[in-house]
Amino acid sequence: MEPGTMNAGSGVDRGILRGAIPDASPLPVAVVAGVGNIIRYVNSAFCTLAGQSENSVLGVAFNEAVPAGSDCLALLDRVYRTSQAEAHIGNEKSGHSL
Repeated sequence: MEPGTMNAGSGVDRGILRGAIPDASPLPVAVVAGVGNIIRYVNSAFCTLAGQSENSVLGVAFNEAVPAGSDCLALLDRVYRTSQAEAHIGNEKSGHSL
């Protein structure tokens, strides 16, 4: 086991939690990388929202996996340029948050 993976005193492996928490989340989660915002991870809630399977979106540019005109695309570009974390809540009125 790598140093620093155990939470002192709790015996919890943080590597397991990093996958378990987003996997179990009812909120859509996607991890993207690089200038092209290539999808590296999605949870099942994201797949449901996007109407696609995990296999069909992994390795694909985020803008190809979400509806055109999505507010998420501008947010991702901003995060990439500034390195500052942001969250996208979505448009509650539309019922579609991508």
